[in-house]
Amino acid sequence: MVTVEKSIMVRVPVDIAYAAWANLQNFPIYAPHVVRSVEMLNKGRSRWIVDLLGYELQFEAELDEDRPNRLISWHSVSNVKHFGSAYFSPVTGGTVVTIRLMFDTGGLSSEFVDDLDVVWHEFEEIFKDTLHGFKKYVEQMWWQVPIVI
Repeated sequence: MVTVEKSIMVRVPVDIAYAAWANLQNFPIYAPHVVRSVEMLNKGRSRWIVDLLGYELQFEAELDEDRPNRLISWHSVSNVKHFGSAYFSPVTGGTVVTIRLMFDTGGLSSEFVDDLDVVWHEFEEIFKDTLHGFKKYVEQMWWQVPIVI
């Protein structure tokens, strides 16, 4: 099992950050270098196609916990085993978003696992880029919302 955790501060209220992350179909917008598509199968289940360091992975994910404006957690229900959580913490000037991902490498191809030590640093960089993409997306989305008086 490998784990990665990173946090980023976004300059939007916690409800905006939470709503942007909770809408899974936004992922290909701010993480096009990783997420090819997300299909909602039902309220708590989704199908993902991702490109992870040149390896196409397909999996389904199921929502475990959804506490609005605080936490979203999920796990995969197919051969690519992973678990994740997104925490949303309001702070002065915005929201700190902390993402934790845990991967069970047992379901991955032997070729990918053999390269895992070599590419782990690259994965962490992609993970960081994805969070920065989220930050840019959610901040632009927030500041472009028309103000109604």
